[in-house]
Amino acid sequence: MKKIILLLFIVITAVGLASCKGSDEPVDLTIHVAQETFVNRQIEVHVIVPIKLKNIAELNEIAMNIASQKYEEHFDEIGTQTHTLTIYVYASSAEFTANNPSLGTLSFDINKDITSPGLSILENALKIE
Repeated sequence: MKKIILLLFIVITAVGLASCKGSDEPVDLTIHVAQETFVNRQIEVHVIVPIKLKNIAELNEIAMNIASQKYEEHFDEIGTQTHTLTIYVYASSAEFTANNPSLGTLSFDINKDITSPGLSILENALKIE
């Protein structure tokens, strides 16, 4: 009888804990790439982040993911040549229209030299308002 009660208690506890949701649940968000240009070994990406960010770490993670995706997207075109990738981050489409990257910029050297292939941070000027 004790085993059945213990088993029932464990099952109820497991179901109760599984149904709890924490306040820090990951949020799926859609980042809007407003404009992208690739000219003369320079890639410029203008993105709109439509949510209120809690801290600079969230913004850094979003920008780094965008950089990685754009690098993969243009990998064949880049080859082994040096390039520059700059990401301009806006909080709204109105700021993009006004050419005001309110959340800052993030720049990378791509294939900087033989010892630094891929993405290398050139300047991180991201900011939270």
